[in-house]
Amino acid sequence: MNTKKILLLTAAIIVAILSLAFFAVKNVVENIASNNDCGMFNLDHIEMRAAVDIPSNKTVNCNYDELKKRNTTIFDLDKQTVDLGEYIRKFDFKQVAAAPANFAEFDARGVSGASRSTLYLRQGQTPTTAYQMLLDTKSGRLWVDLHYLNE
Repeated sequence: MNTKKILLLTAAIIVAILSLAFFAVKNVVENIASNNDCGMFNLDHIEMRAAVDIPSNKTVNCNYDELKKRNTTIFDLDKQTVDLGEYIRKFDFKQVAAAPANFAEFDARGVSGASRSTLYLRQGQTPTTAYQMLLDTKSGRLWVDLHYLNE
């Protein structure tokens, strides 16, 4: 085989491998984004849908309601390793006087026990998801409420 054929064959193999890798990564990302339940990639799913980083946490409690198209998750953040003040600034949380009513729907006891002076809210909407995040800096608890639109 001459050198030209070897180079063409090598280039074709490299393109094929890169194409397969690209489509594999694309498939994984799409799978995470469309995985609404509380399965293996729930944390990644929330991060993608709400454009946020979920910091180190101790416990996670998740519920997916298929009829309401709603994912509610409670994270107990590790306050030893997470700078909550920096987290609030980085993701533009705003201090609120009271928790919105929807958070009491899935954790009434936890929300009612939160100190009014330590509650911070972040909310927004993407083409596919409306989200609200409530952070209690005293307890380190982060509530996430995702509503899926047009799905």
